[in-house]
Amino acid sequence: MNEWISVKDRLPAHDVDVLIRYKGHNDWCGGWFDVGRYYPNHDLWEVPEGTMDPSGITPWMPICNPVKEIGEKVNEWVSVNKKLPKSMRNVIACFADKDGNRFVDYSFYWKEAKTWAHEHGLTVTHWADFPDPPAESELP
Repeated sequence: MNEWISVKDRLPAHDVDVLIRYKGHNDWCGGWFDVGRYYPNHDLWEVPEGTMDPSGITPWMPICNPVKEIGEKVNEWVSVNKKLPKSMRNVIACFADKDGNRFVDYSFYWKEAKTWAHEHGLTVTHWADFPDPPAESELP
């Protein structure tokens, strides 16, 4: 996995999915992680649940393009045909729609129901573990 980057050092390119950490949300478990995009023209972050004020984001980390970079060292993508994650454990998932379009979001596999969270008619093709959270010294 890549290293965490402070939002004070630089922000990601426009319209690119990255892994982000929210400060002040669920701090008892090390913060909250999500996949998001930064929109500089509006000074906001878009996450699957909606939009966020940029002051809530601390570090971010690039994630690979699941279509072009599967198998490279950027992320350790695992095909769901080879192995599934432990049941109910949050992972980074690569979803595909019926037209073959792919995107990345977080999810978990529910073994008993043989389904993925957040599927909504999509198919999970690959998954990767979340990286370790940033060290306390790296947080603002």
